[in-house]
Amino acid sequence: MDSHIEKDIKKLLCLVSEKYELVKEIRAMTQKQRSSIHDDKLELLLNIINQKQECIDKVNELDKQFLEVAGRLKKTMKIDSMDEIDYGKYPELAKVRRRILDIVSVLNQIKEIENGLKKDSKDKKNQLKMSIDSIKRNKKGILGYNKTYSEQASYFIDKKK
Repeated sequence: MDSHIEKDIKKLLCLVSEKYELVKEIRAMTQKQRSSIHDDKLELLLNIINQKQECIDKVNELDKQFLEVAGRLKKTMKIDSMDEIDYGKYPELAKVRRRILDIVSVLNQIKEIENGLKKDSKDKKNQLKMSIDSIKRNKKGILGYNKTYSEQASYFIDKKK
């Protein structure tokens, strides 16, 4: 096997393994987001979102590197698609493929959790909206009792003659 191909395959395996670990970290953070929403810990939620964004940025960088190395590998192997690879000849690439399938599985789990987060967030928003509306109504009622009335007497003027 060509040393350039072997080197690129090892690089791809390293990249997908690192991405897999980051994606698992993102899944854990997404689960923490859900508990922080339920517990009304907004400061913690914001912190988790920032950490999660950092991981997503790292994943994006790994994806860029992966595409670069995969493109170079396809050119070296003279193939148009990674589906054309003989995994019997390149067993390390079979590991890369399995790891990619693992990543997709974790990403699907994250998507399910995110959908739940979306629903939880909408529910929390509606609760807050109802609380605010209740406070506004109570405030109007209280203001009605606190009005000062003028001491002027009322007069009735008869315009009929």
